[in-house]
Amino acid sequence: MGSELLVTVYCITYNHIKYIRRCLESLVNQKTDFRYEIIVHDDNSTDGTREIVQEFAERYPDLVIPVLEAENQFSKGIRFVKSRMLPITHGKYLVECEGDDCWCDPEKLQLQVEALEAHPDCSICVHATDTVDQNGVPQPMHFPDIKIDHAVIGTEEFMKYVLNEGRWLFHLSSLMVSTESYREYKEKMAGGFPSKFYNVGDLPIFLYYSMRGNVYFIDRVMSLYTVESGGIMSRIKSDPEFAKKVHRGYINGLEAFDEYSGYRFHEGVTAVLVKRRFEVDRLDRRYDKILRTPEYRPLVKQRGLRRSLAFFVMGHLQLLFGKKDRKEE
Repeated sequence: MGSELLVTVYCITYNHIKYIRRCLESLVNQKTDFRYEIIVHDDNSTDGTREIVQEFAERYPDLVIPVLEAENQFSKGIRFVKSRMLPITHGKYLVECEGDDCWCDPEKLQLQVEALEAHPDCSICVHATDTVDQNGVPQPMHFPDIKIDHAVIGTEEFMKYVLNEGRWLFHLSSLMVSTESYREYKEKMAGGFPSKFYNVGDLPIFLYYSMRGNVYFIDRVMSLYTVESGGIMSRIKSDPEFAKKVHRGYINGLEAFDEYSGYRFHEGVTAVLVKRRFEVDRLDRRYDKILRTPEYRPLVKQRGLRRSLAFFVMGHLQLLFGKKDRKEE
């Protein structure tokens, strides 16, 4: 492959002072027989992250390209990936690693490029991912959460895992896709699926690419996902209003995907929608609605006898004494 620039790495960071050095070290230490570039977007960090990004750009001027914001773009609703990163992207393939995650295998890029070059029927290449806590201590969560003993995963099989079984197979840090496909994905976000998704999470991008071809899976842990690092997942657990916004966004997005896919996976989409709607009603304390919705019963039972009883009692109390009038979600 020689001196051809084949891969662009996106690293998006904001106030990741505890993790960013580990992340960037893992990105610059890849062993490849091709050139790659690392575009690091810092969204005006205030904790010293920006200075470390600048340090790496100075140490690796032919590898690290810093994009440093003077003002926070995310808070303004600006899609900086499309406006600030895509225009300076040169690789045939694209990968992402957020600033609080990292790679743990120096052959990651090489193996993924080889897989996609050898399997043109595959739209993306993914691999196994382990998790660590804020201090780097290994955690039990693993991607994929089931054993997959074959490399090529077809669209139907992927949708069965993700929709019908509700599995979270792969982490974003494992994803490699062609830059051309990624550009098309970003363009489609201007209207229709997947733009109706709330702008968080890996599900939209995985659903989109799995519709475009097979998935190539490398059964080798090559990245680490940091849990409870103060990111989106932590906020979902601690902020009920934000959590409801996320769930509602996914509901809108899944309905859009159902239409986009010609209702090909309608049964699976419906199963996921029930779970998301249940979470919104639970966070909204709509125990009366939960009690009156037959589709919720298996989800209530999954929470154990004690919590199931609490749902039952609170639901009947709300039905008996009434509940403040409010718009049905």
